[in-house]
Amino acid sequence: MLDKLGRLVRPFFILFCYLSHVKDSQSIRLLAHKFEFGVPLNSLSQSAGDQYITDLLLQRSELSCGQMLSSAPAYTYQPEFSAARNKLLNRAEDLKHVSEYWLLMSVVGERHFHEKLVFFWHNFFGVRLYNPAFKCAHIDLLRNNCFGSFRELLMKVTKDAAMIRFLNLQLSTAERPNENYARELLELYSLGTGEYTETDIQNISRILTGFRANGDGEFYLAKRHQNKQAYTILGKAEVKDLEGVIDAILEKEACARFVTRRFCDFFLSTELTNAEVNSIANRFYSSDYSLTALYRAAGTFIIEEPGRVAGRLYKSPLN
Repeated sequence: MLDKLGRLVRPFFILFCYLSHVKDSQSIRLLAHKFEFGVPLNSLSQSAGDQYITDLLLQRSELSCGQMLSSAPAYTYQPEFSAARNKLLNRAEDLKHVSEYWLLMSVVGERHFHEKLVFFWHNFFGVRLYNPAFKCAHIDLLRNNCFGSFRELLMKVTKDAAMIRFLNLQLSTAERPNENYARELLELYSLGTGEYTETDIQNISRILTGFRANGDGEFYLAKRHQNKQAYTILGKAEVKDLEGVIDAILEKEACARFVTRRFCDFFLSTELTNAEVNSIANRFYSSDYSLTALYRAAGTFIIEEPGRVAGRLYKSPLN
């Protein structure tokens, strides 16, 4: 009787195993398509989707834009040009070398997800600067911190020489605070429009006065230009330093939703509903802004809801 039952059940068991394998294979192919750069199908892991996510989160790229810059070919100065123009051309050649090498190594290297994250965060903060050394240091900062916490990433980017020069923090003084970075911090890097007031921008700009970077890209506080008073930021009283500003921002769940939406728009789909994005953002927020928690939650969504993300994004030129 048991043998007969076994013969009846066996085909269904085989079919179930086969369908499970097919589903896992499809999940991994979709994850690879979303999270990596053109991975050959024959190189994909045969593990289950959740294990594939874990493997991705353990990836670490060994690229360094600083090393790329040091390997740039020497610039040949043109005698018919002025010293200032030769300096600009030298910088342009260095930037071109770094960009081409970074692109090549991102695509042909073995740590696609890590480099794709660097590309995402580079777009997220959108720093544009024609100083090759500061630009390289900025990219390396993103590479070295994109698996940590968003709090730490935001802290370090704020003190980064490239950001300080890009958004004019080096011009901000207690007498004349510059609001450029404070405005971008709230509107583009954390909360989005409608979640703050002009007073919040003004008070943050006062707190961040005196932020400077020297010629080597090292951060320092110009104390004679610093406003040392405490202010109310986003309803939080007695805030007087960068740590307090970042804490006030991250207390708002709107920050997790904003960052998650931008991540999903880049990696998953621009068509996700607010409820779908919030389901990922809730895990991000409850993890105290762990970036790996954000990546894992997004990857899990791909596995559980493949129909919501497959074929939903136009490929960028880099992809």
